[in-house]
Amino acid sequence: MTPETPRYITDREAAAILGYSVQSLRNWRWLRKGPSYIVRGRSIRYSLQEIISWMEQGRISPEGEAGR
Repeated sequence: MTPETPRYITDREAAAILGYSVQSLRNWRWLRKGPSYIVRGRSIRYSLQEIISWMEQGRISPEGEAGR
């Protein structure tokens, strides 16, 4: 696998990286929330880069918060 080859992971691997349960990921899929995923047949896969990007969207930077 080369650095530019996307890496796809299972929902168990994604849950471990995110710190949530597999059931939480299943619930999010049902609710159409959480990180995007790919369905091939009965297999669910997450792009590792998508997982990282989704986590980064929740970043809060306290810098520039003058007066707090």
